[in-house]
Amino acid sequence: MTDDLDGARDHYRATGLTERLRTTLAAFGPDEQRLTPEQLANLDQFHTRGLAATAELAKLAGITARMSVLDAGSGVGGPARFLAATYGCRVMGVDLSEPFVDAARYLTERTGQSGQVSFETASALELPFDDGHFDVVLLQHVAMNISDRARLYREIRRVLKLSGSFAIFDVVLNSGDPHYRDRPQRGHAERRSPQSSNRVASGKRSRSAIRVRQLRSCVVPARTSILP
Repeated sequence: MTDDLDGARDHYRATGLTERLRTTLAAFGPDEQRLTPEQLANLDQFHTRGLAATAELAKLAGITARMSVLDAGSGVGGPARFLAATYGCRVMGVDLSEPFVDAARYLTERTGQSGQVSFETASALELPFDDGHFDVVLLQHVAMNISDRARLYREIRRVLKLSGSFAIFDVVLNSGDPHYRDRPQRGHAERRSPQSSNRVASGKRSRSAIRVRQLRSCVVPARTSILP
């Protein structure tokens, strides 16, 4: 398991990410100039269909202003900032990549949401929260990177309140074997498979399990590059 986590950290290391974002965002003005989550939507949603998928998943989860939400595998924080701005909820994001968490904090300062949205470096397999802490847990394109899915879902159930909601949007393999091909010259790995689905599901935590309430599937050609 340690090797898997170390591999994921290396894959998503993104050294110097915050400085690259600062340079890119200079087009909007100096660091002191407030940005909106919508202005960042083209660069801070690290999953298929981007902001539209986040909005759909949030609707399925039934998020409201009084809820505490966990975004597990939060990347640079785009979904978390969108949820807070749209619903008025408090959001905690966790990600295995320290550069992603640093970038998420920087971008959240730029949108003026640091009092409502926060981030920690942590593994989704060892969440640093008490049992029954969150009303909603969201997961987007994270489970596909984790081999021990049972442990992942047990941990999510643990931090959910009783009758809390879990909503997931992920890539799953319909047929054939996955194939990973490293491409060091471009600094990322390419994932290929014969056919995969983007699958959206939501469910409620019961006393002993997470019960699926809704499931949608959309088949797409599988040729996904994670980082440029």
